[in-house]
Parts: sequence; structure tokens; C-alpha cells
Amino acid sequence: MSLHASNPLAAARAGALAVVALVVAASAGAAGGAGKRSLFLVGVPDEASWQDFAYLSAVPAASRRTGRRPAVIAVGPSGKIEREVADYLSRYRPEEVFALAVASDAKPPKGLTWTVLEAGSAERASRELASRFWDESGRAVVCREDDYASALLASSLAARLGCPLLYCQAKRVSPKTLSALDRLRAKTIIAVGDVPRAGFGRRHKPVLLEDAGAARGWMKSNGVACDYLAIANPFDRTGTIQRKLSLIAPLLCAARHGLVVPLEYESHWMNRFEAKVASADRPAGLPPGKEPVHTGTATIGGRKVGFAIVRMPGGRSRAARGGPLRRIYLDVDGNGKFSGRGEGPFWSADTAEISGRRYTLVASGPNRRKKQKNVCLKTCTPTAEEIQRRLKGIWRAAGRTPPYLCIVGHPDAIPFWPVLDAPGAETFVESDVPYANADDDPFFEIGVGRIIAASAGFATLHASRLITYESLLDPTWSHSVGFARWEDSLGPQFANVGVDTQYLHTKYDRPEIKAPAAPLAPGASRGRIKRAGTFPAHSPLTHVSAIVHGAHSWFRGLGETYTVDANVLLAPCVVESAGCGTTALHVEHKFISVVSRLFRNGAVAFSGNAVPSPAPHQELRYAFWQSVLGGAALGAANRDALNRKMLTVREGGQLERGGTDRRTLIARHLYGDPAFRMHIPGARRVAAARTEVEGDRLIVRGPERWYVAQIRVPEDWKKWAARPLFVLRAPGVYIRAHWCGAEYDLEEIYTDVAFTARRAVKSIKQVSDLPDPLGWRGKYFVDENADGTRTYRWRVRMADFDQTEGKIRAKANRVEYRIEY
Repeated sequence: MSLHASNPLAAARAGALAVVALVVAASAGAAGGAGKRSLFLVGVPDEASWQDFAYLSAVPAASRRTGRRPAVIAVGPSGKIEREVADYLSRYRPEEVFALAVASDAKPPKGLTWTVLEAGSAERASRELASRFWDESGRAVVCREDDYASALLASSLAARLGCPLLYCQAKRVSPKTLSALDRLRAKTIIAVGDVPRAGFGRRHKPVLLEDAGAARGWMKSNGVACDYLAIANPFDRTGTIQRKLSLIAPLLCAARHGLVVPLEYESHWMNRFEAKVASADRPAGLPPGKEPVHTGTATIGGRKVGFAIVRMPGGRSRAARGGPLRRIYLDVDGNGKFSGRGEGPFWSADTAEISGRRYTLVASGPNRRKKQKNVCLKTCTPTAEEIQRRLKGIWRAAGRTPPYLCIVGHPDAIPFWPVLDAPGAETFVESDVPYANADDDPFFEIGVGRIIAASAGFATLHASRLITYESLLDPTWSHSVGFARWEDSLGPQFANVGVDTQYLHTKYDRPEIKAPAAPLAPGASRGRIKRAGTFPAHSPLTHVSAIVHGAHSWFRGLGETYTVDANVLLAPCVVESAGCGTTALHVEHKFISVVSRLFRNGAVAFSGNAVPSPAPHQELRYAFWQSVLGGAALGAANRDALNRKMLTVREGGQLERGGTDRRTLIARHLYGDPAFRMHIPGARRVAAARTEVEGDRLIVRGPERWYVAQIRVPEDWKKWAARPLFVLRAPGVYIRAHWCGAEYDLEEIYTDVAFTARRAVKSIKQVSDLPDPLGWRGKYFVDENADGTRTYRWRVRMADFDQTEGKIRAKANRVEYRIEY
């Protein structure tokens, strides 16, 4: 049903600054105070500046002050508080506010009191923070005030060690900074990056850490755990569309016991160079043929490089290869021919070396939807493979793979993987999924999430909201979920953990853009009513802990629910959508996205699809929510969902030849902090399906209860507009769906089995006698683990359900297997 309830937080938002008046001014600045609800506001201009370094030195100070729950928001140098920040303050209600690097004449808004910290340079700001928040510290981290990459790493390391970050100059350590180290009584000084060694004199002998690999090795040697890595590109200070998002990397690491890995690349994402049909003779070095040749010139690595794109005749069917198959050739040596070493042929998503750097190459044909008239070559650097190699080197230095990896920035800072739909195909999906794989088998070990934002200010607001989430919880929203448009079958799963599930948003719950001028006469037609794309500020969807959505969508909007220009503020909610292309950041060259708009306005995470999402993607969605509602962090839930989908991919042989299941797997994106945990009101009231291992016996037990739900039929399913359709749900079970001849998504119900053993398994045999189609198909797959163990995975069908009648035909409460080692 649709409930039009008023928003109990609307008054708080409207009078946010009045609420902020409750903020207590900071005292003159006694050190310590760990665990306070503190807020740091740092004046950071749009261009690269010393204030960037001041922000990074504030992160370990805020971490100490708040007990590793730092809130550090970048505001303009004027200190102006945006409406989104004011909304956050009304929820967070800080006990104290510190302002750093704001203009001398900056004044807090009416009702807000802050303590201004002295700063005129990065070095001075770091000393001020160290003296105010530490009486003494056995350790201190030092790096240069002009080395942004090292400062990102140093900030996260200082926060992890609970010590201050101080800056030095390129050629010396100033007497005032040496004096600050003496006052702190720092016995261990950790110098990050190219710090002048002689500058410390005889009193201090620093530990020199050149990069993140060295830092991770030092942490391992000194027993400092690290369960989280954040990768960021320092190049984003000047060279990306949305700049300085990298500032949030150490902030997240401060709260997650993590470390920043700065990836110093001059990055370029999908630089586009048009080609035209060659009017002269076929260039030398190209294969003979009658197909047209397109040629052009690309600027790659500061050089002019000629290229040719050749459409190949014959070969695989059009459906298998995803369209016309094109090969790419480069004239790297500039001799006018395409026959030299390293000049081709290349397929889309291949990499080529030019001027000592690796570039990903993409051949793209005419595309009317993207207003692309000609064939073109697109280039990207760095390649995702390079980044993966660097990460694996750090993992080897640490001796273990971190459970969480956060990617900070848009793809022009940290690239997606261009994953081909199938070997030899031309079409591909931009994906973060391969970053989750730490070894050589196809299963996934790491929970990966990417954070994007429209600006550095909104990025730091989003990160602070994530970190202080527990302080923002309010029963007016934290115990509720909102379902939007077609999605209403997950209600029993949320209700099972104590979540209120009564609100369902429809397309009619959006405000009319132009209401009738006068009341209509009885029976008169109003004609076609135009409605806003986003629900209104008084909608119950503004005060829920999660929004679960299903409708036709794209990267500029969630169908009939929320748009890229929406100003409606939200509670800190997790948003998940079944819509098509919601995470397709590669489509819009400025990376304008409904995801970053949701983050700006209050959402804490988003899970969605980068491409059109057919029925098989439902397996990923339901697996994700099963893990989240079981208490898993979002990154772990996404990893679990990917592994479950990988079972389907491998069972169907799609890992090698491609297919819909493989495409939906690589297109699934998690945006947000992978270590974030959504508030779950309680434990499951009804027990989930589970696996028990007793020696050589493995028992799969069915869920304690099954739920039959009548679904809301999408408008596209025209045959079922006036006929009921049902689904079967239960905790711990998962669905596989495909479009069937009766024109609806036909579902199969499974439970996944995974058990880990140190001994190799010789065979697995099902000993329970089950009626068709229950049981398993006899296939299992091995996931090799870094500790030498193996995880064995398969799925068992637990129920057979008639969706048109809403009746269970057969179900299994217990399935037993015998394992032979």
C-alpha cells in the first residue's frame, strides 16, 4: 500500500541551523578528550593548495579526539555551511566544532560556535593540531609539505598509530617542528616519502618508509594489523573532472584500521580520437580484404600516433561477438606502416605499450544514442592490470589479503576493468569486479566498494556520515525500509529482523508538476498528468534505513523515484536498485550520476547495475540482501553475492564462452564504503537455511519457515496485468530467474553450500533421496584459499514452487551429503 505520512524529521531539516545552536563550544583546547562527538571543518579551496595538507593532518587529530570516529568536512575557505552539511549537523549534534584553515574574517552561521585553530601553512597547521590534541606521543609521522601522495599515506598511518602527523620542508626540518617533536617526547619518528634525513639531527633517527609497500611491511613487523586498504590517485588534485576526492581515503582508513595506497598515475579515461574511412590505398601492414579501413591520429603519451581500425569479415556470429568485430593497429614507430613490433593487431580491451606506458585500447563504432557519428579509438591509462599488480605486491609484503578494498574516485582517477562479454567479443562492461579477486581461481576474496562524489566537499561529508553512522541512528528511520515501484517481495526478509516494511512507493506518489487551475467537475478527465521525477520532501522514503527499488532506470535517475538533480534530503540509507544502467559512469563524460546525487543528499551506499539488467541479475540482488540482513558489511555481502553468481556462471560454462549470467555478474557495482554495516534492529526471528559438517557428513537444513508473497507485476508483463503472480521466499535461500515463455520471470529456489577443508576432497555424494527437481546437479567447484585450505562450493535446489498458483509443489527440509577425502 501507499502511505502518505508526514516526515518527522522535516522540521529538523528546515530548522537545521537552529538545532546547530545546541552545539557546545570547544574548550580552550585540552589534549585528549577521546570519544567526544567532535566535528572538524577545514577550509579547502577548489585549486591545489596547502590547505589540502592541513586537511590531511586534521584526520589523525580528529581520530584521536573522537575515538577513531573522525568527522572532518572540507568547506570553502569562507566557512560557509551548505544545506546538506547543515542537515548532517542536525543529525550528528556535535559537542564541539573546530575550524581549521578558514579565512580570518570567516564567521560561523548563526547559532554555531566553533574554535578556530591557527594555520597559515601546512607545517604550522600540523604543529597546532599536534600541540592541541596530544600532551605527548611515543610516535610521530613526518612527511614533506609538498608531497601530496606521501601525505595521503602518512595521514592514514598516523591515524592508525594514534599519533600526530607533522610536516617538514623539502630540504630541512624546521626548528619549530623539531621543537614540537621534542615536546611530544616522540621516541619513534616515521618519515614517509622523500624526507631530508639529515634534517632531524642527532636527537632523532627516523624510520624511513618510502611507499605503501614499505609501510605495510613495517606494520607487519611491528604487529600493527591492517584490515582495510583505500586506493586513491594523487593526480586528482589537478587532473580529474571532480577533484580532490582522494582526501577521504585517509579519513575512511582512520575509522577502519586501514592504510591508504596512493597510486601515482597521470590518468586518462576513454580519451576519444575519431577515425575516417581511408581514401588512399590500403595502408601497409594491414590484412588484405574488402572491408573499409578507418584511420586517424591519436595523441598518446604526448606523441602523435597514427592508428587504423579494421572491421573483420566472417568469424563468430554477430550475437556471440556482440556486434561487428574490429581490430586495432598502431603506427608506434611513425613509419606509416602497421607491421612493426607492438603495432597490432589488438582487440578492444587489449593493452599496448607506447612511450614506456601501458594503454588500454577500445574500438568503438558509430552510436546514435551517444551522438557518435564515426568510428573512433579510445585510450585509457593506467590499466587496471597495472593497479592490480601493485596491490598484489603490497599484499605479498603484508603476508595476507585485506578483507576490504575501497576505491576512491571516478574512473578518470582509478579505472574500471573493461571486461569483455566473451573471449573474442568486441562489447565489454566497465567493472570493478576483478579487483575483488586476489588469486588465480575465479572466486572472490575481497569486499570492494567505490566512492564517488560531485566535489571534495561532498565527498568528505559522505565519508564523515559513513564513519559517524552509529551516532546518527534514530528510530524514526533506522527501523524502516521503503520499497519503490516494482520491488515488494523482500518484505518478509526485512520483517524477519525487525524492520518496518509497510511503505511502498508508487509512481503516483510523486508531486504533480502542474496542478489543475480549478477543481474538475465530477467525471471530467484530467488528461495526462506530468509528475516530478523525485518523491517529495514529506515522503516516507526520506526517513528509512534502506530504499529497495525496481523500475526502468538509467545513470541519471531511478525510475519514478529519484533523479540526478533532486534536492530532497534523505536519512543515511542504503539504496539498492534493480534498474538498468544506474552505475554506468562511463556514459557521461563529466560523471554526472544519480549515485553521487544520492550520496550528496544523505544516502550512505548504492548497489546497482552498469548495463541493462535482465532477470538473472535478481540472484545477485537477493544474495546481497540476505548477507546484509544477516549482519555482514556491504563489501562482504557484495562479495558473497558475486561468489554465488559465479556458481551459476561456472555451472553453465559461461566463464569461457560468455553469457547473460556472466554479463550481469561483472556489471554489478557497489558504491560506498565496503566495510560499512547497515543498522539491523535484531537477529533473525525465523532461522535461515544452513550447512552443518560432521566428519564425513554434510547436512543442509532448510529454513525454519517459507513465505509466499504476491508480487507487484511490472507494467511490461502485460499478460499478467490483471492476474496474480507469486514468489517463494525464505531466509538463507536464493533465487535464479529467467524470462520464460509465459512472459514472466520464472524462479528456481536454491541454497548455496560452502565448506572449507584442509584435506583434499575426492568425491561428494548426495545420499538423501529427493523428488525431481530438488537436489543438486552433481557439480561442485573448488575455491583455493591463501592459507592452503580449499572451499568447496555447490548449490542445492530446496523447493519447487508454482508461481501462478502460489503453491509449493515440493520442498526439502534436510539434504545429506557424504564426503570422501
